Amino acid sequence: MNLKNKLEIFFNRYKKQISIENLIKELNIKKEEIDILLDNLYELEKNGKIFFDKNNTYIHVPKEFCYELGILKKSKQGNFFVKEKDGTIILINDNVNDKIIQEGDFVYANKTVQKHPKQFQGTIVRIIKREELKNNHNYIVQGILRREGTHYYISVNDKKIYISKNELNTAFAGDLVDVRINNSTGKVINVLKRHHLEHVFRCEIIDDQLKWMPVGSSYGYFELDKNKFDRGDMIVAKVLGKKLEFVKKINNSHTTQDDINALVIDYGFARTFSDSVLEEAKKLSKKIEPKDLINRVDLRNLETFTIDPADAKDLDDAVSLECDNDLYHLYVHTANPSHYVKINSPIFNEAFKRCFSVYPSTDVIPMLPDAFSSGVCSLNENGDKLSITCRMDIDKNGNVTDFEIFKSVIHSDKQMNYDDVNRFLENRNSCPDYLPFYDTLSKMQELSSILQNKKDSRGSVSFESREKEFILDAAGNPIEIKEIQRGEAQNIIENFMLLANEHISKYAYFLNLPYIYRNHEKPSIQKRNSLKNELNQKGYFIQKIGNIDNPRILQQFLTDLVKGKNKEERKIICESVLKSMTRAFYDFQNIGHYGLALDCYGTFTSPARKFSDLLNHMVIEEFLDNGIESKKMKIYEELIQDICEYISQKQKDADLLEQEIDQYMFNKYASNFMNQENSAKILFMNQYGIYVKDEHGLTGVIPRSKKMIIKDKSILYYDHEYKINEQIPVILKEQKEKELLFELAEHNEKRLVKKRKVMKE
Repeated sequence: MNLKNKLEIFFNRYKKQISIENLIKELNIKKEEIDILLDNLYELEKNGKIFFDKNNTYIHVPKEFCYELGILKKSKQGNFFVKEKDGTIILINDNVNDKIIQEGDFVYANKTVQKHPKQFQGTIVRIIKREELKNNHNYIVQGILRREGTHYYISVNDKKIYISKNELNTAFAGDLVDVRINNSTGKVINVLKRHHLEHVFRCEIIDDQLKWMPVGSSYGYFELDKNKFDRGDMIVAKVLGKKLEFVKKINNSHTTQDDINALVIDYGFARTFSDSVLEEAKKLSKKIEPKDLINRVDLRNLETFTIDPADAKDLDDAVSLECDNDLYHLYVHTANPSHYVKINSPIFNEAFKRCFSVYPSTDVIPMLPDAFSSGVCSLNENGDKLSITCRMDIDKNGNVTDFEIFKSVIHSDKQMNYDDVNRFLENRNSCPDYLPFYDTLSKMQELSSILQNKKDSRGSVSFESREKEFILDAAGNPIEIKEIQRGEAQNIIENFMLLANEHISKYAYFLNLPYIYRNHEKPSIQKRNSLKNELNQKGYFIQKIGNIDNPRILQQFLTDLVKGKNKEERKIICESVLKSMTRAFYDFQNIGHYGLALDCYGTFTSPARKFSDLLNHMVIEEFLDNGIESKKMKIYEELIQDICEYISQKQKDADLLEQEIDQYMFNKYASNFMNQENSAKILFMNQYGIYVKDEHGLTGVIPRSKKMIIKDKSILYYDHEYKINEQIPVILKEQKEKELLFELAEHNEKRLVKKRKVMKE
């Protein structure tokens, strides 16, 4: 009997999961037969007889299997799909940057949404590839290198394989790499494709030789055949193996801003614009000409204002509200850069290259030059501006009974900010300048509350988070951390923009216009397991997280989890749940947004800050002007189909850059107080330990030890009972990513030893 038949018989009777190692033992496979075994396992899985799951084990495939096996194909438009034996098509809506796939791969797909009797949308669950086994069961697989803080990993079948910094082999986060896996850890053995061709390096002197340390990686040192540099110099260079090719030197006066600029460059973003872009911006007319008003509704007499952060310069949305009988008439106006930015112009191409405005720390790196983002496309106070308006009629239950979208010209009566509006709604005497708008703001607050209740009732998941801002000194160094408090003003704008985005997306969807949607899928089984493990590690013991395919179930799970918890504890829990969510992505096909509990969603209200919104503006404006048969519409359709993956990747890069710089600033601030004694307030406590916030605004935990006795609402530690809100002396001892570890100062072991010595003397 050959090995393939032997395996089939084995799996027909063995209905449990089994690892390769245990399979080798069960079948008494000799060392020289291992390669043949792997080939046969590959063939059996390719034929749908067995399945390699997320636990790195094989299992027999029953007749009624939940996943569909097929060959991955690619349409002329570049879209992936799986065709089943009966002719059913499964359109693959994965953000495929995270999965190394190619046409011809055998895959298992999960059907998610039925579009037609013979057409579904779906996601890839498993890619079947012939994996190589060498040197005592070490697999070699391909993957995109990812980073979480200082930890690196690739995903294999939704399982993270971590790679130490000593095993990166010149790889940077985002690179496509070959990784040899041994058990649960990996080693990069080859870099197949660089995510960025150029990176930033800092000069160090080691053993009297110049070495170059990468800014954006934990990998060791690179070499460069140049000696005209000093320690601390920074350069941009191309990576060629372990050597560098010099590109340019970066001005470095060893300041915080220099370090931030280096990270910006390393992530592929730029602060400056090319001469051709700036030249185009110079030619921009700041005056509204009569020809600009053709086919526009004049809303300059409608009361209109903006509400943004106090330091905002690019004001790309404004709101108006009228009420009569039992209806609210809400107007959401968005700036109209698509009137000025023409396809394939220098400014258009630069906006596409950047894709987003990025907001690292207290800084901004705009997508469009100031002449656009802070000039003609900013809805500044007391100025006429071109816009696109979405007008919605809303009843007392939050239902939109009618809506329309049209080109307009508006006049902003007031530039408001979140902090002042929040104070004003609590006390109208706090901001006398806002008094003329009190009735409108009160009605907006009322409508926002109705819309929030509507969101909650359909299952939209809301998360409390610990957003912080850094207060900097004149040199740009962090001297204080303040928590950003959300209030009614933020809720008003968020709910109004969300409603406008939803209905403009529906408008595009039902008219079959080319449009960029913001899709969000339900959490995978792996994500749910990761959430359970993280909550357990933090002291919240969850036996099982059930099926949360419906966002209402997740909403109820979160509600039950935070019930009875104080504000700080709720935020800690919400952050853990938020991490378990899959990442939203951009696509020209709509599959809905799980987190918002919407069947159709895309973004439209930030056209000066997001390239996706700018393109959606261009499509809507073209439709309003020339209809769906316009020649430009075909150009937009082809363009949108080609670029959604790129936009999703740039969104990741922008998010990672912001997180990296925030972490850098946080580390710089926290390092000032390491190993120093100060006072801290107990926020809450659980099985994991005591959560505290010290006098410098730093939050962290005193991990539980064997000497802690946990009571109902207090902890007994060294014969002293500690309660919530109590002030205690602490010492900041360690930083693990974004979590700070404290210890009680009065029970520091070294100090106790000293006390004992004094007592003996």
